[in-house]
Amino acid sequence: MSGTLYPVVVDVVMIEYDEDGHELQRSTPSDPAGHFQFPNVRRGVRVEALDSSAGQGRAVIRSARLEGESASVVVTPLSTLQDQFALAGLPDAASRVEIARMVGNACISVTSASVPPTYDQLASLPAQRNAMLQRAVGSYIDALRDIGFRPTAGHEWWPTKVRQHRDLLAQACELAAAVWAPSVEAEVRRIAGSGPGHAADPVATALESVRVQVLGDLVALMSKAVALREYPQLADPALLGEPWQGSASTLAIDLIVTNMTSLLAVRTADADAGSFVATTVNRTGAREQYLATRVPFAGPSKTASVVNQAAEARAVRLSFNGARLGGPGSLLLDLLSVPAERADEPLHARAWRYVSLRHRHDYAISGGRMLHHPLVYLRSIGAGLCDDVASVLHFLWLSLGYESRVMVLEGHVVPEVKVNGRWEMYDPDLKVHYLLPNGAVANVRDIEADPTILLQGKQRASPTEGFFDPSLLLEIYGSAADNRPEAWFMDALSNTLQPDIWIPPGGRLELDRRSRVLVQGFQTDARVELATLRVWLPPGFSGTLPLGLVLVDVTGSGVISSRLGERMTIGSDGIQPTMESWWARSPDAPISEIEVHEVGESGITLVLAVNPHFVAATEDLTFQVYGPALDGLTLQTRPSSI
Repeated sequence: MSGTLYPVVVDVVMIEYDEDGHELQRSTPSDPAGHFQFPNVRRGVRVEALDSSAGQGRAVIRSARLEGESASVVVTPLSTLQDQFALAGLPDAASRVEIARMVGNACISVTSASVPPTYDQLASLPAQRNAMLQRAVGSYIDALRDIGFRPTAGHEWWPTKVRQHRDLLAQACELAAAVWAPSVEAEVRRIAGSGPGHAADPVATALESVRVQVLGDLVALMSKAVALREYPQLADPALLGEPWQGSASTLAIDLIVTNMTSLLAVRTADADAGSFVATTVNRTGAREQYLATRVPFAGPSKTASVVNQAAEARAVRLSFNGARLGGPGSLLLDLLSVPAERADEPLHARAWRYVSLRHRHDYAISGGRMLHHPLVYLRSIGAGLCDDVASVLHFLWLSLGYESRVMVLEGHVVPEVKVNGRWEMYDPDLKVHYLLPNGAVANVRDIEADPTILLQGKQRASPTEGFFDPSLLLEIYGSAADNRPEAWFMDALSNTLQPDIWIPPGGRLELDRRSRVLVQGFQTDARVELATLRVWLPPGFSGTLPLGLVLVDVTGSGVISSRLGERMTIGSDGIQPTMESWWARSPDAPISEIEVHEVGESGITLVLAVNPHFVAATEDLTFQVYGPALDGLTLQTRPSSI
């Protein structure tokens, strides 16, 4: 049996299931044309993409019913809707009728039909309209996925969510039609023919990249819209004390329906990079550009470089495999991308699972409160001890509108959140919470009264993560006299890091998946491994650079100054020992900017920590920078020297 994924998704393994849900066989990974092959003849009733949600990228949600006697199958977003409705108990014929009605009514802009077409008619639209429709439906499914609503066998609530938010499908179809509009194609052809440095088929490459990117942004916007409906408290225009750009006044998806006023192709010296720039201007006049490529980190590692050839510094934000490494809004969308455990999972529980999965239990680089701010810890460090991650979850809960506190025990620190008038304890360091016999979530006082709760009902943030030492925890919780809320872990903090990464004229931002540094932890003889990216400053540059991530080291040759103290001449060993000495003094905030006085012939490299969750992908990494002005930036790849 063979099959095809359409639109094409590469390296996806499909599984054939029988009518009882038992796995029968697995396919080869889908190739660049979307084709996959099963080793044996067909015996089942459906196929579904292997759940890759445990990886660093986004799980692919695609499936299809196996009908008739055909030995081949085409798996599309439309077939996914029909299959998952059938899994939820709706007969095949009824599911096809409902999907045809829902999609047909929502996507008149694509089908151009005065009467909603049947399911078979939808599936066999002319090629260009079929491409529009499948992209739009796929964007809709992916938007539900990105806040955790995923079609899974036995989850009867998923079709309910599909129906509940179907007005967003109409907007997806409207945007898909706009992206494929002849005027856009003409603009791409004009631009692609006006400059050198393009691949053999620049028109097709640029246009397809723009289509995918704009529809990808639609997914993010729809995810916000669904999140606001599911969690009304997110309508508050502030998150972590800053606007998160997700309030009702800025959320209307129709702002990008009239999206393209211009598309700008990028000249690059690296044909393998396949990069592009798309400029979108919405109805409010807001302008944003995107520079993206797929970096082949699988196999021989590559270094991706964003080179600034403009005369001015450029401020960019980063995206890895669709997860934006920006400000509060990006963090919230990353939180909501953790798949829901159940349809009615409360936001405070999802926040616990998110923080647990983005945290690695390790020695802390500092004993101060620098690591307690969610944006600092979750974007940049991702490694620390129980007190660090307890405070991170505490501040995140507060920002989401909950009452919270941090409890200090003898040898452990945990946060509690107040829900319906009672405290509940969720441990993000051990990645666990405990259940009372009545099913309620236990708090510290509950466990003090009956420590055997620790040995009974437990819920993990991940089946494969966390650790549990019953004898140690029984002692920690059982010594109740010193279990108390501690204000030091709850004192208000300010984030001194910007969401932007600044690239000076002639400079470049570099990313290599294998780039790691070992730094001295706060504890004696402790070494902590951190993932990094680098900003290279060219000879002759001087000025102040704001920092968007925690500064780990400065190498090269030149003279700088910062909150570390006096002017420093960069030596052959960099300034990592100076940084470690400063961290040992337990600062409450990281260095927010660096003053560059002089850059030597070899340049200066700023080494910045990035949470390994974002860059530890085992597959190729889709790397993107975005911002209001990217003119003059090119994205290049080269073999890694690491």
